[in-house]
Amino acid sequence: MSPSDTATKDPASLGQRWSRALETLFREREPALPAFLSLYDEHIQFQDPLHRVSGVAAYAELNRRFLARARRLEISVEDVAEQDGLVFASWRMCFAPRIGPELTLEGVSHLRTREGRIVHQRDHFDIAGGVASAVPGLSSLYRAVLSRAT
Repeated sequence: MSPSDTATKDPASLGQRWSRALETLFREREPALPAFLSLYDEHIQFQDPLHRVSGVAAYAELNRRFLARARRLEISVEDVAEQDGLVFASWRMCFAPRIGPELTLEGVSHLRTREGRIVHQRDHFDIAGGVASAVPGLSSLYRAVLSRAT
């Protein structure tokens, strides 16, 4: 049975399958990519604060580059809510690039689905806060700037 057959026959909800596949992808990396991508429509639209790509091939390449750049990578999906073709998932990610400090990011993924596949994904996270938390002394300055701005 191919990864895509497994993904469509799994009785769990799409959000639950996505959550498990994402955690597996971060743990096993490249070998888990086909099963993860099987959840996506070939015309997926993906966007986060750093990237915007269209199509499953471009999304696959974005993930390959991300996985290759990590010396350590962990994600924990905290909550998943689903209704009427929408999935919202909160997560916490630890990413240690090959060079540089480890970043911890908390974020939310907003998925739109159609016919059992993800057709749009928008990830929201505070990259500046993650970078600031990795540099001693910078996080307190970052929080002070934010508190004055709000």
